[in-house]
Amino acid sequence: MIKTLSTFLLIFVFLPGCYVTQQAYWQTKLFLGREPLEEVGSVAQETKDWIGHILKEAEAIGLNVGSAYRHVVFPKDNTVSWSVSAAYPLELKSYTWWFPIVGEVPYKGFYDRRDRDEEARKLEEKGFDINLSRVEAFSSLGWFPDPLFPSMLELKTHDLAHLLFHELTHRTFWIGGGVELNENMAEFISEKATLNFLKKRNIDSETYLKSRRSLSQSSLWLVDLEKNLQELYANVDLSDDQKKQKKKDIFQFHLDKRKTAQPHYNQSGDKPWNNARVMASKIYLGRQVEIEQKYICFAGLSQFVEAVKKIKALEDLKSCMTMASGRLSPSEAFIVEDIVNEN
Repeated sequence: MIKTLSTFLLIFVFLPGCYVTQQAYWQTKLFLGREPLEEVGSVAQETKDWIGHILKEAEAIGLNVGSAYRHVVFPKDNTVSWSVSAAYPLELKSYTWWFPIVGEVPYKGFYDRRDRDEEARKLEEKGFDINLSRVEAFSSLGWFPDPLFPSMLELKTHDLAHLLFHELTHRTFWIGGGVELNENMAEFISEKATLNFLKKRNIDSETYLKSRRSLSQSSLWLVDLEKNLQELYANVDLSDDQKKQKKKDIFQFHLDKRKTAQPHYNQSGDKPWNNARVMASKIYLGRQVEIEQKYICFAGLSQFVEAVKKIKALEDLKSCMTMASGRLSPSEAFIVEDIVNEN
């Protein structure tokens, strides 16, 4: 199972400031050193062929492939990037950053681990719970030809397919400010596409399905944990210090419960659980049932992807209308608003 499916959003060119300058520098350095996949001798031809098959399948179901994943870049320490997320200590609420195009996001990515750790230190000093991640892939949301990284090329076929379908969904569909919806949509489409791909290629899907079932179990475990934490934080009869102690007890209780239900789960060797990790974990799987209920109304994945793209087009039109509102005459604004309402 892939450790991280975080999306590292490359919209730095729109932003001022030191953070942007640093990240743009690393991004440019990476892209200037990229090599065409077919010319990288260290990558097995079989892996190159599988990537070609996956990209062809993605195009067939309507995902925005473009020139993505045709090149390989070799980052320092074989790490794509490092991210930090944060949450309020006595509230299941994420700390967020705002970026043009993508809107509010509950994580921030860095190419240099030291920069990420410094950001995390500042957040901890302010009292936030933090969650640190090592990012295995990112999507530029279609703005750039996304590259492959060595860590991606080491994945098993089903994990590689899932990861590429996930990131290609982000290139196809992204609603500004709706990270949870975007990630859930990418996970949903990726799972359906991966299963279809494995079936078409006569590849045994049992290993992949087992990992997805394990993830589903983890999601149910997370729901119970979240419920208990919500009840604690809403208790007006307890002081903040009492809540912090009971918070530790709740996490330990649920970790012990998970260890019993899932003996393979490595509690001791994992990073600590806190509010930030709860919020980061629920981003990807909290709306799968809701999306499935809509999916059954369509004849297949291609038709569903086409409908999703129309939603994206409508959202772009609304965004355009908002940004252009100060430059339109009353009659022009009325026409644009009418188009949005009709859709």
